Amino acid sequence: MFEAVLKGMMLLALGLYRTIGTTHLGGACRFEPSCSEYALEAIHSHPPLKALTLTLCRIGRCRPGGPWGFDPVPPCVDCDRNGKAI
Repeated sequence: MFEAVLKGMMLLALGLYRTIGTTHLGGACRFEPSCSEYALEAIHSHPPLKALTLTLCRIGRCRPGGPWGFDPVPPCVDCDRNGKAI
């Protein structure tokens, strides 16, 4: 129950960012997939706190002089298909 609520809140925040934030903040990303696409995939494939950690680490790497290029979400080794911990 808690995980579903947390995932819902994260998806809502991401949706707001993708709707409002990208128009005011630019929308250019150093990585493929973009940081918001990365966050969406992480939320759907990992437990909420792990998805949040992965997303924040990715955003931290997105800075001038930092790395760039293809950076996919790592697979969840301790999860089932729905991103729930086994």
